[in-house]
Amino acid sequence: MPGPFGAHVDGQLSGSELLMLGVKRGGLRSLFLLSIWAVGWATASVPLVSSDSHSRHSRRNLQQHQQHQHQQQPEYEVVHFGSAKVAMAPKDDTSTLGEALWSCTQLANTLSAAGGCQQCSFLELGGPGLCALDLAKRLPQLSVNLHPTSRPLADISRGLTGAGQNLQFGGDTSQYGSNNRVVLQVNLRRGGCSASLMEVVQKLLSQDAIHTAAVMLPADPQACARQQLLDLAVAATKQNFSVLWGGFDGVNISSNVHQVFEDETYGRQRPVNLFLARRTGSGSAAAPAPKAPTVHVFVPLRAKLEVARKRLLHQMCRFLVDTAAGSNLTLHVVGLTIAGEHLDYPQAVNVQKILILRYALSQPSVAPTDVVAILDASDMATQLSSEALLASFMAAGAPVFHVSTERSIYPPAIHDYAHLYEQLNPTIQLPNKYINSGCMIGRALVMSKYFSDAADFLMNTATNASWLPPQTLAVFLQRRSDQGILSLTYLMGNHYGLSLDYKSQFCISLACQSQNLVLTCPRIAYNLTAAAPAFLHGNGVNGKQQLEDHRDAIVGKGYLPQPSLQLLVDGKLTRYGDFCGDLSKQALDFSGLEMAGPCKIPYTHVERTFPPGCTAAPRGASGSASGSGSGIAG
Repeated sequence: MPGPFGAHVDGQLSGSELLMLGVKRGGLRSLFLLSIWAVGWATASVPLVSSDSHSRHSRRNLQQHQQHQHQQQPEYEVVHFGSAKVAMAPKDDTSTLGEALWSCTQLANTLSAAGGCQQCSFLELGGPGLCALDLAKRLPQLSVNLHPTSRPLADISRGLTGAGQNLQFGGDTSQYGSNNRVVLQVNLRRGGCSASLMEVVQKLLSQDAIHTAAVMLPADPQACARQQLLDLAVAATKQNFSVLWGGFDGVNISSNVHQVFEDETYGRQRPVNLFLARRTGSGSAAAPAPKAPTVHVFVPLRAKLEVARKRLLHQMCRFLVDTAAGSNLTLHVVGLTIAGEHLDYPQAVNVQKILILRYALSQPSVAPTDVVAILDASDMATQLSSEALLASFMAAGAPVFHVSTERSIYPPAIHDYAHLYEQLNPTIQLPNKYINSGCMIGRALVMSKYFSDAADFLMNTATNASWLPPQTLAVFLQRRSDQGILSLTYLMGNHYGLSLDYKSQFCISLACQSQNLVLTCPRIAYNLTAAAPAFLHGNGVNGKQQLEDHRDAIVGKGYLPQPSLQLLVDGKLTRYGDFCGDLSKQALDFSGLEMAGPCKIPYTHVERTFPPGCTAAPRGASGSASGSGSGIAG
């Protein structure tokens, strides 16, 4: 979904934007960024805070830090972020762009009438100034104050963006108070300690100057930076702020902020995004509480040949639709009944779902803040309701783009990049550690950006707005695979901010994992991490051979949903009986399929039943679509 902060790395700049190289191959513009050495020196900075003795000491430290920066000519690349063109140093990890896109959109919303702070100024402390530069360009009436990590780069960014007089660098923060509040972005992207920056935030809190705030810490911060974040959260709580994880609609962790650092057994891949909002009842300055996001569970499915269509529907109804009905999860099948060739990609059917998902995510009924799960149609089962899925997503910190994993690397063209997985997260010892595109979950805003870029790539209409890496073309020509495109996106810069579901909290790839699945009341659990995944993906032949046993465990042998139960098909409520008919009554046998891939062990049937006395998970029995999923325009 095109949002106001559609970021991309620019490969074709004007002369005033210095030297960038764009190479065109077969109609696709592949972008190769060259390192550029900046020239010019920054002017003296304006004081950060008022001139008491404590502030003078803080200001002197900042000035010394800036003078040290001025002694070096910074290397950088130019990143487009909405209306801004931002010069970013190599230390400014571009893999945080997905989280920054989400964070900045949340903050921008608070500056609207609905957000409750039209009269606020915007203040960004630290980082390259992604939000500040974009807002200054888009909203010329907004007063924007940026304290960048690198003033020389910020000066370059200002020239590239063409920001107006409403943008101030290093403005005095003592001007803010209860009658002149700010919407605040605190950016600790580089993960180091910044006592002077955190001192400013603490002072703003004491001045009652903050309306709302977002604080970002990268995936691998220093211990002192973690402690500064924790100290800030404690101070904010004392000033009547709630500390929310993953968005202003996220989980309130005010009483246990430490939990954002606790679950690191499986590697910390994501930045920590904390949001500060005044508690309800704290006066007129309290921000209105956002409504809970809607959950959409999209299942892309499109088959023109009747034989293929019937086979896919049989497998889908038997496993995914039946277990979704039994678990009270609302499914939305997309692409099945929509006429027109805009959703077709005849050269490679296995990437067709990219076109379908771009269409689905662009519909007006899908809000940028919504939670979207995307599932393969033919080999998936589910064991959570829509409400339980949303609760699990929020409890995990609402990752903006979270992708399932498997034990093998696919397609073969990705094998040359296998070592990058180990470099990105060397501590992972679990068997499922490579991307599987059959199951993913995240925020609509960020996922829509990816599928829009990927669809443009497929249709040969990609522009400089795309975040996809140039290596995508070569891999795609070797094996047209949506999983290959997604894998390279993660391995080569990860601009969309993907994180991998090593823990199998949301989805487990079943191939060669049957020995690690146990029945714990009332869910099937992954015993290596104690997670109870929402979705079970029968990838590979071995995984598909397990589906019948898992289906029986989830809904019970002989289970058949009531024909009046409903799901969504291209935005229209559809009766189960009309969609599946009698298809799900017949069990499927995958024993005759040729074993392929690293898992060539045939699965042995196991009777799976829950422990005695276990109350079964709720079974769908009503005559309407269950859960909180909503449709898209048909």
